[in-house]
Amino acid sequence: MTDALEDHRGTVSFDGRPITNLRFADDIDGLAGNECELASLVEQLDKASSKFGLEISAEKTKIMANSKEPSKKEIKVNGQILERVTKFKYLGSIITDEGLKP
Repeated sequence: MTDALEDHRGTVSFDGRPITNLRFADDIDGLAGNECELASLVEQLDKASSKFGLEISAEKTKIMANSKEPSKKEIKVNGQILERVTKFKYLGSIITDEGLKP
């Protein structure tokens, strides 16, 4: 997984440092600057997972865009379109398409 994530050069930054993913236990949150980068990241993670006999669950995997432009690109895992959400919970914090909520 590290190899797949290390090759990803997303454009999301925090305090001037590029952030490409958040990892905790068996959860990975990938960050990308646009939908094409996100699709590439999902594909890289899927390939890296399959090398170890692991499969990404399309049912548990969600995507969220923080953009005013409507999302048009379908991102798939194992032939299934990933669900788009406007918020998700990460380590007890709610993250929305508008940012972090208390």
